Amino acid sequence: MNTYTEEQLIDMLTKERKRCITIAEAFMHKYKRKSEEYLDDDKELIYMAKQQSEVARKISITIDGRTLGIEPKLSNQIKRDYFLDGEVDNN
Repeated sequence: MNTYTEEQLIDMLTKERKRCITIAEAFMHKYKRKSEEYLDDDKELIYMAKQQSEVARKISITIDGRTLGIEPKLSNQIKRDYFLDGEVDNN
């Protein structure tokens, strides 16, 4: 069984969060494009696609965990989430 340092764990968690954010954003863009491609008379499909895009956007924000971009580094947010005594890098 492998043991990891705190920095290695933060690095792995940061990469995984970025991967998840990328997936959620891809779905957001996919459904946004779909809403733009539907004909104007397909109002229900347009509405559903816009709602799906909004849900994906909210998922991306939730995964990110940085409130309104106040925290510039994702790794700092992970330290706050997982390591209560973790010092954050303000640079």
